[in-house]
Amino acid sequence: MCFSCNSDDDLNDEVLNEEQEIDLTAFLEDEIPQFTGLLNNEVLSMKFGPSAYQIASSFSSNPDDDSQRLLQSALIENSGDNYFKLITPFFDVDSQEEFNGVFGLGNKDIGYYYDDFFFDFQIDGERYQTCGPQDGGELEVLQVQEITDAGNMTFLFVWFKLSNLNLVDYCTLNNDYVLEEGLILARFYGYN
Repeated sequence: MCFSCNSDDDLNDEVLNEEQEIDLTAFLEDEIPQFTGLLNNEVLSMKFGPSAYQIASSFSSNPDDDSQRLLQSALIENSGDNYFKLITPFFDVDSQEEFNGVFGLGNKDIGYYYDDFFFDFQIDGERYQTCGPQDGGELEVLQVQEITDAGNMTFLFVWFKLSNLNLVDYCTLNNDYVLEEGLILARFYGYN
């Protein structure tokens, strides 16, 4: 599989919003799975670590065709109370074109489980999800890299930037929330 990354010059031009330009260089050099953002202007931060969050990477296959998969990357608090999950749309792992559609650089569709990138997370007992197409919400793949860990397992690391993500309370369509200025470093398994 081929991967590409933005050049250093392009990275310095990245903008989280029109009013605030930030340098993403440190984030793009990090290899520790994490999720940060503002949920209704409150800071959220989850990062893999032995005394905080554990990482889970998994995939589900279509029972009729093992090459059709959706992948999940999750950060789960040691107590299990809080978590963050990013789930890819189904794609054919044998197709370079479909792989690039999911993990190629650029903007991705956010919305329904199975068809789009799907977010599911819980903070202090409140569960939030994307439950349909996003009007103005953006999820952008900034960088993709295969990394082999100390146990000789190879994972796909993907650096994302998100903005204006509309969330609802457990898909009940009650209580609208907005997730802004998000950065995600997700680790996926089962991508090939």
